[in-house]
Amino acid sequence: MFATQFDSQVRLPDDYFEKAKREYTNWIFCWWREVFQNSADGGAKNIHLSIEVLECGDVIVTCKDDGVGMDETILRNVFLSLGGTNKGADSTGGFGYAKVIILFAHKSYTIHSNDNIVRGVGGNYSLTKSDSPIRGTVITVNLGKQNSSLVLMEAQRLLDNSNIGGLSVILNDKKHTPASTKHEYITDTEIGKMHFSDNRDCSPPLGRGFPLLRPLLPNWQIDAGLHG
Repeated sequence: MFATQFDSQVRLPDDYFEKAKREYTNWIFCWWREVFQNSADGGAKNIHLSIEVLECGDVIVTCKDDGVGMDETILRNVFLSLGGTNKGADSTGGFGYAKVIILFAHKSYTIHSNDNIVRGVGGNYSLTKSDSPIRGTVITVNLGKQNSSLVLMEAQRLLDNSNIGGLSVILNDKKHTPASTKHEYITDTEIGKMHFSDNRDCSPPLGRGFPLLRPLLPNWQIDAGLHG
């Protein structure tokens, strides 16, 4: 029989969460992917991503959105709880193990969601109430000393490979414009010259609760016409 009360707990070493970075081929890209997907899942219409370099060389990344945000119960019992999730098994986002790469694996983090402010290092955090509630969520993470150009490049790569639909996304004060290419084709047929035009966007669709990374299948819009 086990005692009904315990007076000790397993201690985690300081670098326990940091080791999680090794499980990702590109953890910087994954950081952007997870926070961006969380904002989309939270019903955001506007997402602001930014990178700042401190005098000491630490890189600060921020994701700000105007979604529904999180109340204290969700923050404590889901977002800041390992294994806690309110998403399906096939979804992407920071309510599963990915929260480690979003928050716990880095030097420090701050979350401002609705009237809640969380400040943390690793698995230790404090939660206080804000006198200035906001709509949505702002996640700010100190990644430590990183190559800021690489961090920016991975954020841009994510956006270039995502169909952001009706979302308005700003990266470092610059509005993101989805890349697309246009191809023209003219061919002879028995009834005359046929003209084809397609606007090709090779970005994967981004939907509520759907993984952002999936095979890059082209989404084509094709127009055809007959030249007399």
